[in-house]
Amino acid sequence: MTLNELQKKSKKAIQLYPSGQTEYDDLLAKIDSYEGELIWFSGEVDKVYEGSKPETYQIRVCGERNYGAAGGKACLGRVLMLHSLELGPEIKVEDMVQMAGTVMGIQKTSLKIQANGGWHYIEVLAPKVSVVNVKVVDN
Repeated sequence: MTLNELQKKSKKAIQLYPSGQTEYDDLLAKIDSYEGELIWFSGEVDKVYEGSKPETYQIRVCGERNYGAAGGKACLGRVLMLHSLELGPEIKVEDMVQMAGTVMGIQKTSLKIQANGGWHYIEVLAPKVSVVNVKVVDN
């Protein structure tokens, strides 16, 4: 199936709206009700990690970016894509992608941030999505 066909069949299509709001918060808050369901997502690739098997990857995708005054760019609305080259193209950092996939659960990680004069750890949650179809799109 094409990405457009998959987007129409998805339980949730997550993209930025003119107001800057996304459907992402609903997905994260109700992750159990989406587990095993097809979703559609678009965003910018932040990190690419090699998987445990050849030609498989774990890819962190940001639904939106927040560019800070110090020149940093925060990854907001993140999704962890579980991707195999058997199902789509090679994906690189800073690629803009559209993807459809099955929600597999949630990934919890810690992020070290500097705030209020010190370093702090915060918990970051990201839906894990097994890719069915993905494509790189023009910026």
